Amino acid sequence: MRATTCVVETEDLEEVTLGVAAIAAAIARTITITSPRWPDRPAEHPTDRTGVRVLRTPEYDVWLLRWPTGTGVTPHDHGASIGAFCVVDGSLLEHRWHAGMRTSRIIGPAETVTIGQGEVHDVIGLTDGSLSVHVYSPPLSSMNFYDESGTVVVRSEAVESDSFEEPEPVGMASGNVGNVGNALVGR
Repeated sequence: MRATTCVVETEDLEEVTLGVAAIAAAIARTITITSPRWPDRPAEHPTDRTGVRVLRTPEYDVWLLRWPTGTGVTPHDHGASIGAFCVVDGSLLEHRWHAGMRTSRIIGPAETVTIGQGEVHDVIGLTDGSLSVHVYSPPLSSMNFYDESGTVVVRSEAVESDSFEEPEPVGMASGNVGNVGNALVGR
């Protein structure tokens, strides 16, 4: 077998990043469209954000997150991953930090947001029962958490496959797709 090396020139890196973000956004939108067919959703909790990873491939993973009103993370990035999320139900408030300056926006149903590698943001549930689909490429493996100015890393954490509830595999040859994944592929 012959090895092939792919070199991305610096000027092309931004274009590659935008392409990956666009693909992640398309996956998030597509999975959101199938939401009426999902047999499982993240557990409801009155004060905590809950979630479930529903799909993991070598290239990306997909998470469903439920956001009770007022729940959030803290300013964070997604390590080496590029991300996108789409709101299924409810609405979310997103804050982003650029050079210490914070901007905010409200994201409603069917709206999709992309997050570049190293971009610092936070997400907060605005309505009870808000639900969103998140896609990360490569699969989410670490997150950095920042102070309130969004400029100083206060801790870094590995993201394990069991960070949230992991669905049981059901009838899929790969063994890594749960009940929601089966609904997504029509099984």
